[in-house]
Amino acid sequence: DTINEKEKEALKQGHSFLQMMNGVKYQLLSISLYNAAERYWKMKQPAEDDLKQQYAEWLKFCYALQRNNNMGIPVVKKLRELGLQQEARQVVKDLADFLSLQKAPEDEIARARKLLAEMEAAPENKK
Repeated sequence: DTINEKEKEALKQGHSFLQMMNGVKYQLLSISLYNAAERYWKMKQPAEDDLKQQYAEWLKFCYALQRNNNMGIPVVKKLRELGLQQEARQVVKDLADFLSLQKAPEDEIARARKLLAEMEAAPENKK
């Protein structure tokens, strides 16, 4: 059996709606996890190195759930605050590359690239 064009269009719209809802779900999940990890980190101060690394892993997981500037840039800033410059640079580079591949709005890509350029120019990155 084949389906007609009207049914195909209805299926496409249904699929688009499901993709949108998944995006919202992951956005809410990543924000909730980010906030929970931050609260836990603040409660456990001063922290041991293993807790710092665990916090960094949670931050990167939050970014992996929601790869956009709204999550990526705060994650990069937190990683830098933790002194994890290399990990922060990897996240912001991934963010800029991912936004480019996704054909995100140019201002979003520019924002990520600007942060990457600032990080590359930072004194701790100069030899």
